[in-house]
Amino acid sequence: MLHLLRVTRSNKSQFAVVVVVVVVVVVVVVAVAVVVVVVVVVVVAAAAVVVAVVSLLFAEVVVVEKME
Repeated sequence: MLHLLRVTRSNKSQFAVVVVVVVVVVVVVVAVAVVVVVVVVVVVAAAAVVVAVVSLLFAEVVVVEKME
């Protein structure tokens, strides 16, 4: 029993290190997820702008052809 208590005492610092590592990993994963979401939003916004510009150009071409 005393031996187990000694092991748990010496393991407290290891446990703290494990907790710190887990927290750092979680923070990194969350940060990466946020970056991925931001990149996806930017790509979707850029695609929407491209689609809008192309559709406007296409509409203008159609209008010009009809006028001629």
